[in-house]
Amino acid sequence: MKVLVADRLDPAAVARLREAGHEVLERSGLAGAALVEALRGVSAILVRGATRVTAEVLRGSPSLRVVVRAGTGLDNVDVAVARELGVFVSNTPAANAVSVAELTFGLLLALERHLVPAAGDLRRGVWEKTRYQGRELAGRRLGLVGFGRIGREVALRARAFGLEVEWSDPLVAAAPAGFEWTRGLALAELLTRADILSLHVPLTPVTRGLIGA
Repeated sequence: MKVLVADRLDPAAVARLREAGHEVLERSGLAGAALVEALRGVSAILVRGATRVTAEVLRGSPSLRVVVRAGTGLDNVDVAVARELGVFVSNTPAANAVSVAELTFGLLLALERHLVPAAGDLRRGVWEKTRYQGRELAGRRLGLVGFGRIGREVALRARAFGLEVEWSDPLVAAAPAGFEWTRGLALAELLTRADILSLHVPLTPVTRGLIGA
């Protein structure tokens, strides 16, 4: 199979494709007509988050049979048009769940401990300890919007920090096995209770603009 890797991918992953007998082309930064041209005679495209597999691209690539997103969401792929054309679309929903959960806490700690401005001042030779007094996470309430794979990985790490975890997810009726210590709520109630809010939902017409002014 001829495969276009349209976003930068770990060399080991590309090597595995070649070892499996596929002809692999690596070209990143393509869009629109340039992407369609690169897909001539190509059966499969592998993307991450940058390349957009639009309706225009799909309709202009008759040889394309498979679209794979090396990541969780499919918001950069026109799934409806792909289905219409008989193109198989897949993603790797569990591949980066731990990485995203860890990054969530990296960002949360940086925010609550003012690490970025404090580091900037320190580089300029300024140290004002009291100015950057932060807040502890322990004992506070974390609200998770979305309780899928990533949301659950965040919850596990939140427990280690001593956070109380509540969540809202219309697709999860009750706390999954192993997460009975968490509490599911309607979104409106969750928003009134959470000290910290973290969103872990795919971008869809329903979730776009979910948290507005």
